[in-house]
Amino acid sequence: MASSFSSFEPLLTYLSELNQWQAQKQFSRPRIIKKLETESDYQIQIYKEYGDFSSYEFCVLKPARAYKSLVQLLVELREDHFKKVFQFNSNDIDIHSIHWEYYEDENILVLNIPKKQDLCYNLMDFTLPGFFNFGGPFVGQTAIFNSPQRKQSHIFTELEDDLIRAQYQKEAEEAAQVARWKQEEPAIRAQYQKEAEEAALIGRLKQAEAADNEMARKVAEDEAKQQDELDNKELQRLEREGQIRAQKEYERAKKEAANRAKQRAEAQKRRKELREMNKARQEEEQKRREEHDKLVEQQQKFLQNLLSNMYADPLLELRKEQKEREKVPRSSSKDGNTKKQQQERAAELQPEPLDGDDDEGEDVSMSEPGAEKSEKKKEEQISSRSSSSSKATYHPTIEDVDDDEYVVFRKKFGSN
Repeated sequence: MASSFSSFEPLLTYLSELNQWQAQKQFSRPRIIKKLETESDYQIQIYKEYGDFSSYEFCVLKPARAYKSLVQLLVELREDHFKKVFQFNSNDIDIHSIHWEYYEDENILVLNIPKKQDLCYNLMDFTLPGFFNFGGPFVGQTAIFNSPQRKQSHIFTELEDDLIRAQYQKEAEEAAQVARWKQEEPAIRAQYQKEAEEAALIGRLKQAEAADNEMARKVAEDEAKQQDELDNKELQRLEREGQIRAQKEYERAKKEAANRAKQRAEAQKRRKELREMNKARQEEEQKRREEHDKLVEQQQKFLQNLLSNMYADPLLELRKEQKEREKVPRSSSKDGNTKKQQQERAAELQPEPLDGDDDEGEDVSMSEPGAEKSEKKKEEQISSRSSSSSKATYHPTIEDVDDDEYVVFRKKFGSN
């Protein structure tokens, strides 16, 4: 509060000094204290509390009126804002003899306006205006009307008196205004102090509000910073989890690929073993078939020789030729049956797919179409070789001979 009041202290001091200066100026302003008329001249006394009258001047003005003999005497000092107007009859005063007279001890400036010394006077100049009561100034002057008791002259017009009264009234009003200011000064000081206290309170409230706003801003910034840190940590955690998940997926895919490769290798190995087993079995079967064919051929040759020696019949030769012609379609059908049996045995020897590896088996089979084609070609070659060998070594058995319409001789082993 003291600091806020001290901020208004220069203003209060200035107002107080202004009041004092105006009061001093009111008392120090130049003013007319006396207006006298003597036998020889008119006197206008101007008093000033302090200062000189070096810049004072007067001038005589002749207004454009009906009374052309009237003149105005203007006394003026612009620095002191002093201006007075006096009206005279030009026939009554000696304009060129007007002069200043200064009394230094009393600081009074006297303006002496000499009168004209006329030996003869026109009686009408002073009798008619007073007789008819025109209301104008009494301009005529004789020794009859001069008396020692009369100090105030009627030469000063009502206009001058009005101006003087207005000046005194103005000075009185200014003095009253200064007095009112002095009386109102405590109230003004109290009002200023109250306004200063209110301004200080408003300032403190604004400071508190600014501090609260600053604190709220800092709290909001801290919260935003913490939230950003949490978001960054959460993002980093999610990135780490994603990297870990991706690493796990990569390892799992790598492991699955290794397992599939291992399974493909095992399947290839198993197929190779099966092919080798099938090949060995086919070779063994081929060998056994060849031995069987040789044995059958020997038996047939033996029977043919035996039968040809025992029963020579031209019909037998004819049946033999028919059998040889029928041998070709039977051997082809037999070859087809043999190929079908070989395919069934190969299907039985195929490895059963593992549980859950159907897709992998399909991948393996799809990834190796050349191997299956080569296997099919090998099986076809084997079947063709077996069919050709069977065609070359095929001979009708005893059952085939029994199926013929004409039986020449039949005898069971062990019968009489």
